[in-house]
Amino acid sequence: MDGWSTSLLTEELDTLLAGGRLPESPDDGVSPVAGPVGNQFRAAGSGAAQRVCRLRRATTLAALTRRAQGTVRATAYLQAPSAAQLSAAALRASGHTLADAAQAAWATVLAAATGTADVALGATRSGRDAEVPGIDEMIGMFITTAPVRLQPRPEAPSAELLDEARRQNTALARAAHLGMGRIKSVLGAEPFDTLLVVENYPQRGETAVSGLEVTALGGQDGTNYPVCLTLTPGEELALEVELAGGDPLVAAALAQAVRTALAALAGGTQPQPEQLGLEIVTARLAEAARAEADLAEPASLDPEKSSIAQPAVAEDTRTALAAQAVAEVLQLDSVDPSRDIFALGADSMAVIALIGALRARGLVVSLGEIYRNPTAAGLAAAAAEAAPTRSAELAADGTLADTPALAWYRGLLDRTGADGRGFQQLRVLNVPAGVQAASLQRALTILAERHPALRLRVDGTGAEVLPGAKLPLTTLAADCGERLFFEALRTACLELDERTGRVAAAVYRPAESGYGVLALAVHHVAVDIYSWRLLTDDLRRLVEDTHDTPDTRALPAACANLRAWAAASHQAALALAADRALADRWLSVLDPGDLAQVRYSDSRQLGTLADTREVVHTLDAETTRGLLALGEGCGMDTVLHAAVAGTLADGTCVLLEAEGHGRPAGTRFNDARDTVEVGSTVGWFTATWPLSLSAAASGGTQASAPQAWLRAARAASAALPTDTASYGMLRHLAGSAGEKLAAAEDAAGAQLLVNYLGRDAVADGEWQPAEDAAALESELGLHRALPATHPVELNAYVTDAADGPHLVLRWQLAAANAAGRGLPQAVRAALAGLSGMDPLAAGTAGALHDVVGLGTAETSRLLAERPAAQGVWPLTGVQQAMAVHAAAAPHDTYLSLAGLELFGPVDPATLRKAVAALAAVHPQLRSTVYWPDHGAPVFVPLAGLAPQVAVRRSHGLDPEARQQLAEEVRAEHMARGFDVEAGPLLRLELVDFGAHPETGEPHSQLILANHHLLLDGWSIPPLVDELFEHYARAAGGAEVPQPVAPAGSGYDAFARSLAARDDQARVAEWRRVLAP
Repeated sequence: MDGWSTSLLTEELDTLLAGGRLPESPDDGVSPVAGPVGNQFRAAGSGAAQRVCRLRRATTLAALTRRAQGTVRATAYLQAPSAAQLSAAALRASGHTLADAAQAAWATVLAAATGTADVALGATRSGRDAEVPGIDEMIGMFITTAPVRLQPRPEAPSAELLDEARRQNTALARAAHLGMGRIKSVLGAEPFDTLLVVENYPQRGETAVSGLEVTALGGQDGTNYPVCLTLTPGEELALEVELAGGDPLVAAALAQAVRTALAALAGGTQPQPEQLGLEIVTARLAEAARAEADLAEPASLDPEKSSIAQPAVAEDTRTALAAQAVAEVLQLDSVDPSRDIFALGADSMAVIALIGALRARGLVVSLGEIYRNPTAAGLAAAAAEAAPTRSAELAADGTLADTPALAWYRGLLDRTGADGRGFQQLRVLNVPAGVQAASLQRALTILAERHPALRLRVDGTGAEVLPGAKLPLTTLAADCGERLFFEALRTACLELDERTGRVAAAVYRPAESGYGVLALAVHHVAVDIYSWRLLTDDLRRLVEDTHDTPDTRALPAACANLRAWAAASHQAALALAADRALADRWLSVLDPGDLAQVRYSDSRQLGTLADTREVVHTLDAETTRGLLALGEGCGMDTVLHAAVAGTLADGTCVLLEAEGHGRPAGTRFNDARDTVEVGSTVGWFTATWPLSLSAAASGGTQASAPQAWLRAARAASAALPTDTASYGMLRHLAGSAGEKLAAAEDAAGAQLLVNYLGRDAVADGEWQPAEDAAALESELGLHRALPATHPVELNAYVTDAADGPHLVLRWQLAAANAAGRGLPQAVRAALAGLSGMDPLAAGTAGALHDVVGLGTAETSRLLAERPAAQGVWPLTGVQQAMAVHAAAAPHDTYLSLAGLELFGPVDPATLRKAVAALAAVHPQLRSTVYWPDHGAPVFVPLAGLAPQVAVRRSHGLDPEARQQLAEEVRAEHMARGFDVEAGPLLRLELVDFGAHPETGEPHSQLILANHHLLLDGWSIPPLVDELFEHYARAAGGAEVPQPVAPAGSGYDAFARSLAARDDQARVAEWRRVLAP
């Protein structure tokens, strides 16, 4: 009862004491809900409330329980032939499931016990209905609780009741994720206090892992419902009734009644109430009514185990295909499917290429799945089937719809009157000695045929891919000097003209020994930083091809062409434009609010790049190593943003433009972009978006300033929508939505462009870079006629030298004021401070991946409280209720235990490494609960958080004493609970009994305790399997794998699907299905 209800109750009590009469109750038997929620509910016209709340009375059995007396349980077993008739196969044949039969039987018992023909009960559902790849195997908490309302009719055909249960289960599957808290607001009340759980997931048997024999001992779950019925299939169907205190005879009577009801339903008829043997139950309920005993207040909800089918084993053909993809990307003849791809030489660029190579073979994986399953065999098992591609629907040649990058470029030329000359990128490569110019020319022609971007024509009217392949090669004499070579290269660059379709050219100086030199010049409309790897690899393969005429047989399978991607981008932009909240979130990024916005130029007329001043800083190797170590945890973009934050004064902010490669890289968008794969497509996919950096509060000490700068940068990134590429799509492809963003963008005026280009190291070796491309472009003065777009522009990249890596900061200052002119030196000083940070001590955890959208202020508070925060995920309705209960209840009951019996030696140190590995690859296991100042609680995974592993040794006990000790340990864990805000939410304890008195072999039990916020019952078997797989690897000397970031992980896909669900539509489903 809440405070509002108390005042109503007091008024009615005063009326009765004065001898008055109360007004008639509403027809539905339940008073209308008071307060704002009730007003909204009535305004919505909820048919669901009419359906469920027209129950004559709520279906409750709380009067049977006495919480002070402790939990009591009773189990009955349904044996053949009734159990056989309720087998999965038999039920499927009739179009039903075991859950349908269990709900029908429990409803029958409830109707007989309470004397009403219209009853409601709570039933758990798997919650794994989201269209997320691998959700059936995912570790986490997915189950939900939802009401089922049935009207048993004694002696009527059982099919009638089973059909109605099936109808509700089918119709409400997609709406069950709302949780009972939300459903209760729709219904106006919670019409039941009993819970039904069907544990029909596969159970673990005995397994042998790394010299250990592992046997599951069963589990124990806490519930906050007064009465809970759990069905567990097996050779016999186990029916356990749990009362939150009370008489074991009552629990036994309920269990036996359920067995009788199931047997009758299996025989085809609904039973009569007197057949169920509920005399003790009805008598106790009658006594409670006469004594006007207080009813135990039902909790909101209780989630339990889920019903999931066993996943299929990946076929050998999938593994072979994955191995082919890995070999192709890493340029190996073949690979062992069990070898780690990173040990074989994979890097971040290879990972992106691998996503495309796998998809070309019908296997879809996310970026996170590659890091979590870094072998061909692991990727084959984790991969989903490829979605149908649209690339075949569009020929490679023809009109090209604007991409966001092309739309920006054409708009820039239109505003400034520039002609686009000089807007190119260069690569200078070492070519093996002896390569003939004719062979190289043939390879370049095939390259242009293969990659439509190299045949682009772009002008003020639009863009198209031309049918003729042209990539001219200028060949110089082998003895020509550097000056002549670079003059020829500059001439080739100046002859590029995207308006005529001449977007690429090459200059070659052969050599009879050592290396020849090949310079490639490509207009930026046709290439981005990632494309250069693709072009270089393809060119190498073509030149090395032993055929007289090189052809595409030497190349990997092609991905979607540019026209397919452009068409998909326009379709996606239309879908994004329909999401008003997305556009509003981008508009909020462009709004500085009450902060003073820093300006780096006093003029909007920035001139051309010829008018700019270039400043180049090259950081020493020691400083660079420190920054790269920091960047491994949070990303080098975030490190650069943090340095800029370190230059800001209190109360100020600056709007910068961030840049990324723009390729999906396995991300699922749930729009047309999912239908094309561009991992091996050459083109200009670059995405840009605004980012507002605010001055960081350092806590008053200079030593803590770098940590504060890093928090400020992460908070700024977290304020962005997860799909950062959506900004360009809305801004340039979405009509009116783009116009609003354009106006806000123009008013705000981004002051700084920050672009981290990665590692661009000059290296000795065939087909390796022979020159620093950015330095060469500057030296040749190629870009001087281009318009300046920002007062300050920073392009940063890493080069290698004999003493180690060096971070190069290449600045362009356009009409900069004093603040702009001082920025390069100020950022350099801030980077020196950041380089001294200990990445682990700083809690660097990557750019905060915020699926919820907390906002900058709230994110700053989160990062100040939890510097190791890596992400923000929404909680399901069930998890939210659990979080509320954990915060408010004097004793948290939502706990779960699982026990394993182990025979064989167990090394605690190896076990701890296995547990750390488990937490590394599943970021959800590192999660904690965070309460924002406004809104619902959220899940926040923390870097470095790992489950605790305790060891208790007690040797020399007999078998009975061992079991007693194990039960005491379980009870301690159930009583101890969890701090859900500090975490971890999983802990393990190894109880080492020493040698077994009968066999002499080492004997122990492993107790796994978790808060139900973290795991459901279905997750335990795969978690245990994976734990001992990691144990076997650790015992063999393997190190703990690198942590998987929340972004792109499997659980992240579920979290994003949860955030994107249309709850209003699901509420409408409740109204439709539950309406009378």
